[in-house]
Amino acid sequence: MKRVGYCDDFHCVGLLLTAITYLFIDHQLYDIWGRQYAVINSIRFSLRHYHPLRKQDRRAIYYELVHYLMEDKRLADAITWRLGTTEISRLLKIAEQWLLEAKGITVKHHKPFHKASRVPFPIMLRNLSSHLATPDTTALVLVQGRIDHCTVVHSINHKSLNLFDSRGMHRFGLHSIHSAPPDTSGKTLHIIPTGLFLIEAAVH
Repeated sequence: MKRVGYCDDFHCVGLLLTAITYLFIDHQLYDIWGRQYAVINSIRFSLRHYHPLRKQDRRAIYYELVHYLMEDKRLADAITWRLGTTEISRLLKIAEQWLLEAKGITVKHHKPFHKASRVPFPIMLRNLSSHLATPDTTALVLVQGRIDHCTVVHSINHKSLNLFDSRGMHRFGLHSIHSAPPDTSGKTLHIIPTGLFLIEAAVH
C-alpha cells in the first residue's frame, strides 16, 4: 500500500489552511459589509418621513464608506480585527458629512456610554426609550452572544427592541438581553455599551 509522503501531507495541510483563510476572510468581509449597511440603515430609517433616501443616495454613501476603508490599510485592519466602535463612529461621520454636502440634510449621532465598559441594561433601556421617543431617531447597536451583530433599533415596546435589519431580523426580546457579557449557553444577548450610537435627523 502506498504511503502518503510528507510532501503530500504538507500539501493537504496547505490546502486546508488556504480554505480556512478564505472562509475567515469571507466571513469577515460579510461582517464588514453588515456593519457598513447598519450605518446606512440607521440614517435611512431616521429620514424615512422627512427625506427618504433613494437607492442612488444609499449607493453613493456606501461608496464613500468603502473608499474610506480602502485607505491606509484600514480594510486589512478591519478584516483582521473587525470594525470596532471607533471605526463605526467614523463611518457615521462620513455618511453624515455626505448628506450635509450633497443634500443639505443634518443627521447627528452621539454615544451615551462613550467609555463605559459595563452598563446595567435597565439604564441602557431608559436611554434608548427616551431617545426613540423623539421623532426621526434610531439607534445603532452592537450585540454579542447568541449572535454577534450590528443592527438598528427603531422602537421599543414592553417585550422587545424592534429592528430595521439588513439580515431580515425583526426584534430582540427584552428577556434575552443581559447587562453582563453573554454566558457560554449561547442563549443571551449583550449590548456593548460603547457600541450604542443614538442617531437623530435634525428636521425640525
